Amino acid sequence: VAMLLAAHGAGRIDAAIINDIGPMIETSGLERVRGIVRRGGAWPTWMHAARSLSETNAAIYPGFSAIEWLAMAKRLYKIGANGRIVQDYDPRISEPFRLQGGEVPGDLWTTFAFLKSVPTLIVRGALTDILSEATLSTMKDGLDRGQAVTVPNVGHAPVLDEPEAVVAIKMLLAA
Repeated sequence: VAMLLAAHGAGRIDAAIINDIGPMIETSGLERVRGIVRRGGAWPTWMHAARSLSETNAAIYPGFSAIEWLAMAKRLYKIGANGRIVQDYDPRISEPFRLQGGEVPGDLWTTFAFLKSVPTLIVRGALTDILSEATLSTMKDGLDRGQAVTVPNVGHAPVLDEPEAVVAIKMLLAA
């Protein structure tokens, strides 16, 4: 979104935080996300939803406690019309994943270039399967005012309450 806003006119954004994503998305990560958005589900309680999240995402957040999984469930899900816990996002998000390659809209490096002079923080999870170190390096090289932080022991995507992310975000905002 930040890249698209920057591409539609100078001055639209004063700074950007990019959370574990970039102009190039790793195929393995896309396949994992494709499986998640197709899955769906409904759970009788918040704890059931949290347990389901932990079972499918343990590799992304290996250090999460039951309380953190519950908080994640409450960020991602809602109570549906039938009283069960269901996903809280537009089900049409899965449409681009129906066709191989449909999830990435063309050359995003050209769009990313519009952030060149914008103060930009790139947050990357050390265990991510979405944003490679090589892509992160190329992104940093393309930014005049770019910074990056890697959050240890987290995959895609950092929650942004991790100490490393909080410090970097505060520094960006202070600048």
